[in-house]
Amino acid sequence: MFNPAGLDDPAAYREHCHAFHMEALDGVRLYCLESPPQGDTVGGQYVGVHWTVNELPGLIKNKDVCFVKNRDWCFLESHAPIVLGDGRRGWVRALSSVELHCCPDLKPSLGFVR
Repeated sequence: MFNPAGLDDPAAYREHCHAFHMEALDGVRLYCLESPPQGDTVGGQYVGVHWTVNELPGLIKNKDVCFVKNRDWCFLESHAPIVLGDGRRGWVRALSSVELHCCPDLKPSLGFVR
């Protein structure tokens, strides 16, 4: 499984955003709260705080006036391996939007809708 805990390089994190977030324009990992043990190749427990901005598909433009604005969000991301009752293994990825002072609303400055 993919391990975003190893994405300290902003360019590598942007590639991650393009792979895992539909229509991502940009993104950054703000905090890594828990990462898998070093050398873990199966995707252990991970918890981090991220920010991304997404362009909505089918954006309608009329003479440089957008009717639908790009969306940004600050979110808590968690990954965990699981074992079901019948022994099958799986992997869970959960996201939840959060409000943090370090990640202010960018609508006034950049027009992003949160």
